[in-house]
Amino acid sequence: MCALLVQHAVKYKVFTFYSRNGDGPRVLTHWKFLQLHFKEKHHTHYSKISAKLMLLVNGAAPPQIQHRLVWSRVI
Repeated sequence: MCALLVQHAVKYKVFTFYSRNGDGPRVLTHWKFLQLHFKEKHHTHYSKISAKLMLLVNGAAPPQIQHRLVWSRVI
């Protein structure tokens, strides 16, 4: 239990570090891992949002919007 808590804390710290430094592709990698966490914990709303983000970034949106989603600081 304690190891899992530490693991989540480290992931959160890394996620916020990448977000603050504007490292878009790494932030999206963490969103992919969060998608698995949301599915496991039955957070369907957050799971849908993260799936929609991945769908938009990987081709469902025009290139300009894809670029904004990857490099935006509000992801």
